[in-house]
Amino acid sequence: MFSKLVRLVTSLCLASAASSCVQGEDEAILEEGPEREIIHIAGDLYEVRDPVHNTVFLVTSEGVIMGDPMGVESAQWIKEEIAERFNATVEYVIYSHHHPEHSTGGNVFADTATFVAHENTIAALNAPFPSNAGQMDHVTQC
Repeated sequence: MFSKLVRLVTSLCLASAASSCVQGEDEAILEEGPEREIIHIAGDLYEVRDPVHNTVFLVTSEGVIMGDPMGVESAQWIKEEIAERFNATVEYVIYSHHHPEHSTGGNVFADTATFVAHENTIAALNAPFPSNAGQMDHVTQC
């Protein structure tokens, strides 16, 4: 059953990553600061939004399954919110890809989480990010 939940969150994570693109007119949002929110989707499934990205997490009796952890500041905020709202910890983090806006917050959950990703993800995370990695995700290429 738990593997089915991991597959579900993986699918939602990939869908979330595909929908996290911000067009040029929304660039002003970036200048307003990091507003974040958690939105209930259905059942125990939630979406997290910050000004330019989103991810999902699923609350289970065994802990939380987290999609892309986003950046460090967002991940820290998410970790605090999950602890406060659900009295839970993140047990699994699922990476859809390695771009910094989607992955650099992973270390925030390293004390409790098992990471699920493509076999090449570790090498990609340890390699230098391309200078346009942020732009690839949220401004120029949708």
